[in-house]
Amino acid sequence: MSRAVNDATLQKSGDIYQYLIALRDCFELNDGDILQIETNGDVSIINDLGGRFQREVKHHFGNKSISDRDIDFWKTLANWYVDYERVKNFSNYILSTTATIQIDSPFYSWNKIEKIEKLKRLKDIGAIFKENEETFRNQYNRIFGESYDESRLLEILDKFTIEAAKTKIDGISNEDSMLIEATEWLDNELLITEKYTADFSEDIRKLKETHSQIDSKIREVWKQIKTIEQKFISSKSLVSKRKKVNYAKAKIGLEFWQEFYMN
Repeated sequence: MSRAVNDATLQKSGDIYQYLIALRDCFELNDGDILQIETNGDVSIINDLGGRFQREVKHHFGNKSISDRDIDFWKTLANWYVDYERVKNFSNYILSTTATIQIDSPFYSWNKIEKIEKLKRLKDIGAIFKENEETFRNQYNRIFGESYDESRLLEILDKFTIEAAKTKIDGISNEDSMLIEATEWLDNELLITEKYTADFSEDIRKLKETHSQIDSKIREVWKQIKTIEQKFISSKSLVSKRKKVNYAKAKIGLEFWQEFYMN
């Protein structure tokens, strides 16, 4: 069955794969680390010291190996080289790919060789001209062009490793099923916490509103007490026993309501 012209499956699968790789990296975070997606590259971890790593993530369906003119490799390296000032504080540059590295590839044992040997292999590749290599040559010239800075390139190559033959997206679900379940659980817990936080905030609001009402009633009670005291205590009419009794009753009643509202 042929794919529709608007079928974005391949593009979306690459995005999903990138997020899954980022999710894995979340479980490796140390205190103070911050994980970034599509900020300094595909996936990065930064901290107060600069950055632990900047990772470019490449996913391919089917069998694919990294050739000497592999566009994933050369475009990644060229981007780091051109944008060096932005990424220079990262401790590691990583190309993470589902592609494999064959034994006859110039990138075989890449992570074990010194930066000088890495540079030599790159120059050897570029020294050979082939037909239909425009895509490769454009990326190559972004590095080895007129403004070529060998010390900059060596600095990058010294930190540049390749994570090849990574698990493809069709195997991620089984391999990371527990990880995904954990994130789903965490999402649910956050939803529950958010609900109770909202309920608690509403309870606090109601308590403050009730407190304000009680405070207002207490103030009114005290006003009435003061009025009674001014009326009876300062008045010569206190000689009347009846008025003395009325005063006592009124004050007892008001004090009762005061205590009621306060409790």
